[in-house]
Amino acid sequence: MPAPDLTCFRLVWPLAKAADLLEVWQSWAPSAPDELAASLLLNVPANPERPPTATLFGSSLGTKDATEHLLEELVVGAGEDPTSTTVEYLQYMRAKRYLWEHAPGAEPHGEGLAGEPRPVLAFAKSEFFRRELPRERIDAILDHFEGRRALGQARELDFTPWGGAYTRLDPEATAFPHRRERFLLKHAVNIHNDASTERQDAAREWLTRSWELVHPWGSGGMFPNFADPELTDLATAYYGANRNRLVRIKAEYDADNLFRSPAYNRRG
Repeated sequence: MPAPDLTCFRLVWPLAKAADLLEVWQSWAPSAPDELAASLLLNVPANPERPPTATLFGSSLGTKDATEHLLEELVVGAGEDPTSTTVEYLQYMRAKRYLWEHAPGAEPHGEGLAGEPRPVLAFAKSEFFRRELPRERIDAILDHFEGRRALGQARELDFTPWGGAYTRLDPEATAFPHRRERFLLKHAVNIHNDASTERQDAAREWLTRSWELVHPWGSGGMFPNFADPELTDLATAYYGANRNRLVRIKAEYDADNLFRSPAYNRRG
């Protein structure tokens, strides 16, 4: 079967609209038709002279007209038109390139004020959510997100809808147990790899506090792709009740412990 064509979209607002957007998005995106994948990404650039943004970004298997109709539901709910809108119906390979090249925050990693690319240190935390965040928590995390910006520190909050086909499998059907969630929130911060210890510590402190502000509303489940070395119970956070079954399978097929992970290592 040939790969399908996709409708790709990128709608941008100033960060000042993020609270209204998020309040609508967290009920709209997880309940959208399976054909639509619409993430909400908030970005604070490493250069304090560049404004922070809120971006609805993703793709749909639907036509351009059908996709625009779905997106309009969010725009109307948020109460303000985006400052920039791009919706394009593309062949699959062109769509993949579009999604790579136009991802929010896709400035050169560690870009300095003069525009030169610099390697970065990237830190992240994540958590799944089964219930919507109340407005006061949304306001709190956004205040922290934009507060006390630091040169060379790029921040991101990535809200990814779950729902749909993800939730139509039982949690024990595969190794992945997070089948009852509505959305995933990734907190991330990038800094230059030559940043001082003090700046590295400041970036980690921002990250930890961002996660703490909404953790009471989370499910306790984390996404394994966003490795978090500070987690004290990797097995439960990543694999839940499926961990013991994974350990038994590993013992049978990897008796020499070639593939190692602290999250399900039979010796861990």
